[in-house]
Amino acid sequence: MDIEQDRFGNIWLAGTRGLAKFNGSKVKYYQNDWTPGSLPSSAVYCLEMDSFGRMWVGTRNGLCYYDYKKDVFKKVIGPDTSQIVSDTFFIRKILTEGDSLLWFDTRQGWLWKLDLNTFQVIKMFRHRPSAQPYYLYHALYRDRDGILWLGGRTLGPCYLDEQKNRVIEIAQSLSVEIKGKKRGRDVAYFYHDEKNNLWIGSTDGIYFYDKKTALFKTFLHTSSRAFFRDHNGNLWLDISGGLACYHPVNGELITYFPEEQDRGSLLGSMVTDIFEDHYQQLWIATQNGVSVLKRQCPGVQYMFHIPEMDETPVSSSITSLAVDSSGKKVWVGTEHSGLMYFDPFRNTYRVFNTKNTKGMPSDNIRCIALSPEGKVFCGLWAGVGFGELHPEKTSFTCYTYRKENTHKDWYNDLQFDKNGRLYLGFWGGDGLIIFDYKKGIFKRNLASLFSPPFPSRLMTTLSMDQKGNLWVGTTSNGLHVYFPKGDSAVGFLPLLKERDARNLKKVFVVKTGPSGKVWVGAHGLFTGTSEPLSLKKIKMDERFQNLDVYGILPENKDLVWLLTNWGLLRYNYLSGGMINYASTVKLKFDEDHASGVRLKDGRFLFGGKNGMALVDAEKVKLNPAVPSVYLSSLLVFDKTKVADIENKDTIKLSHKENFFTIRIGSDVWSSDQTFRFFYKLEGFNKEWVALPSSEREAHFTNVPPGDYIFRVKIEDKLGNKYNNIAECNLSIIPPFWNRWWFFVLLVFVLFSLSYYFWWSRMKSLRLSLFNSELNQKLLRLQMNPHFIFNSLFAIQSYIYSSQIHRAGNYLSDFAHLIRLILDNSRSELIPFEKELETVLLYLKLQKLRFEDKFDYVIEADEELKNGEYEIPPMLAQPFLENAIEHGLKNLDRKGRLIIRYRQLNGMIRFELEDNGIGLTAGQKQKERSKTEHESLAISICKRRLEILRKKRGGEITFLLEEIKNSAGEVLGTRVAFNIPI
Repeated sequence: MDIEQDRFGNIWLAGTRGLAKFNGSKVKYYQNDWTPGSLPSSAVYCLEMDSFGRMWVGTRNGLCYYDYKKDVFKKVIGPDTSQIVSDTFFIRKILTEGDSLLWFDTRQGWLWKLDLNTFQVIKMFRHRPSAQPYYLYHALYRDRDGILWLGGRTLGPCYLDEQKNRVIEIAQSLSVEIKGKKRGRDVAYFYHDEKNNLWIGSTDGIYFYDKKTALFKTFLHTSSRAFFRDHNGNLWLDISGGLACYHPVNGELITYFPEEQDRGSLLGSMVTDIFEDHYQQLWIATQNGVSVLKRQCPGVQYMFHIPEMDETPVSSSITSLAVDSSGKKVWVGTEHSGLMYFDPFRNTYRVFNTKNTKGMPSDNIRCIALSPEGKVFCGLWAGVGFGELHPEKTSFTCYTYRKENTHKDWYNDLQFDKNGRLYLGFWGGDGLIIFDYKKGIFKRNLASLFSPPFPSRLMTTLSMDQKGNLWVGTTSNGLHVYFPKGDSAVGFLPLLKERDARNLKKVFVVKTGPSGKVWVGAHGLFTGTSEPLSLKKIKMDERFQNLDVYGILPENKDLVWLLTNWGLLRYNYLSGGMINYASTVKLKFDEDHASGVRLKDGRFLFGGKNGMALVDAEKVKLNPAVPSVYLSSLLVFDKTKVADIENKDTIKLSHKENFFTIRIGSDVWSSDQTFRFFYKLEGFNKEWVALPSSEREAHFTNVPPGDYIFRVKIEDKLGNKYNNIAECNLSIIPPFWNRWWFFVLLVFVLFSLSYYFWWSRMKSLRLSLFNSELNQKLLRLQMNPHFIFNSLFAIQSYIYSSQIHRAGNYLSDFAHLIRLILDNSRSELIPFEKELETVLLYLKLQKLRFEDKFDYVIEADEELKNGEYEIPPMLAQPFLENAIEHGLKNLDRKGRLIIRYRQLNGMIRFELEDNGIGLTAGQKQKERSKTEHESLAISICKRRLEILRKKRGGEITFLLEEIKNSAGEVLGTRVAFNIPI
């Protein structure tokens, strides 16, 4: 229906089922879905951009424009609701004038004049309605003289008489053809050219209308519904069955028709609209879809295979080229399609293949070499040999080196020397062979001259230099030179630095230039000579570090064409500069498809994987139009957040919207992109990120809050940078808990809480300390009655046994001990010597009580005895009591107690060892006596030690274990713990 491009480069496509917006990578569709902001109707007939950058849309149910900020359509003219369909607002064509007026015409016969600023209707003009709405064309045009013309199906041509405020229709012949008249009421377009011709296209022909004489003149007897004038002034016309380009300067008319076998031809035979985008590409709407006609670069002519078209090459897969002695015709080798004799001046081809050439065993041509007499020899990639083509006889003489073994007759290159010898470069087999082509005899095998011989057999390329020496490239053993005079060969790999040798290991091509310089293509470019023997790698810009040179065509002593993985390049040896032709000569090369020759007229013919290109270097424009770039929209979680980034100073997102996508717009959509797009979110991305050629979206996930600048830049394939950078400011607002005022408030609250907790803690500590002291006293008092009970029981036993003297001594010592215990119980800490005195007195009483059943030894550091150390009272007594009562009491031998007090790391280490029955036997003894009571004093002591740990810190390290010998026999019990001081 209609095609238009907006100021952002988006292509808009209108149709009867909706509207589509193409941004270069994705298509977004718009239809009428009865929701606010949708199209008034899905049937869209016309589009128009005004001077304010608004896209106006004419539909079957009214006029609207697109709001870029909100991604919605704003209705201007139409029924009150989108659910009411009225023929009154069937918009067929729109025309804007400057920044003030918008005209649109309706099917019902009303021409509307609208104020672009206020959207108010200025005036309406009545004319004949157009019939048959299924015809989609309509015309509204202001000519060079200021006259407004309109027309359509069964309407016109008409013009508006603005003085009389009425539409006037020009009389025409309705049924028969009359000279000077137009046949039929029908207009698809108008165009007023520089020669004052008013072009009128219609289904009954293309006419010139002379406004002075009011006469029509037929230009073409063809149906024509679409028209466009391109930037060069050429006129593109819809014609019956296809498209035509008319050159007004020379009157040439070039036609384009759909070809079923050619995927690059026009999609359909009925053209409904023609449009030229910012990149000077033509968009042609047809009944089968939209075709895009790319501009062919001046100075470049492409030749590629089109099925069932004999005037095109038999194949697009070109393996080799060789120009004949005239310099005007070229032999072309193809993959699987035979050999062609190509005349580039007449654009004709003569094909030789297994179908029409007698004796030709294969169509897989790998290489071509011309003898000094001009004979044509071809190396076949089929394992069946090579041979000579006889064009005049349409026959082929095949030579097979090893008929019994098809694994050895694979040829990568052929090379003649000045003496008429033909060198055969095998890929495998016997490597390099000399062949007498005049006698048809295989001669000497030269493989043994190359070191090492076996990998050197895999030869890739041959080239004879001006000294008559043969350069030989291999797949894995680098580059060699064969010297026929000395019958010797030299390899270059041992002579090069390790890195250069690694890059030269696989050689793709060797060519000798006009000045005698030898060029070598491998992983990088090398140049050298055989006499004297030298080779060096050409240092290039870092952009070409991964350059693979598959083909070479020397132009003169300094200029050389390179057929590479980057495309076609031209290197200047003198300046070191590299010119990129890949953007204009769109051939693809690899190691099997890269060849070039120079014609007599100075043009160059190159062959690759996708055809051939004839290049006139002087006419080629090397500076393609740089695409414009802009930022179109921002999506959060795949939903549009900002529809028009260009009109936003700063985009603000909440912290929850940190998963977003920024869409990038451009006016370039070519699939073989010359330019690459890079983006960077400064403050988030450390490096520039390259976009894939098919992508125009930058995706971001989990971006932290902060201020950022999003930028997009453009580079060409060689890394050349351009200044057309698009950018926008982006701010992700942090959550309230990450704001400065929240931090201030948080610090104040934390300070207040800290002060409150500190005050509460101090109060609690004072109370805890008081309770701890009471607890210590209580625990000590809990211990004393227990000891007193055991001591009184001992005295009682002496009295009952009539041991009065012993009872008296015991009672005296017991009284002394009670006094010490009572004195010590009043204090939290007592001097160490008092504790030691208490322990000695306690052990003395116990020894008397048990009638000298055990001995004891007390060891204490002198520093503890003489120093002023204080410890909690009665910590050792419970363990002494437990050792005597449960470890030594029932021992059948004399018991022994060893008590130690040591100063260790700021603490007093207490240790008690006995030679009693041990813990296990003691526990069984308790079970036999049916007592499960563990000494209450020991439990109390452990609690006291825990309280001391909390109060004073340090590691108590309580230890209670059996003492065993190496045989595992129990020798006694050990108790140890640390006492804070």
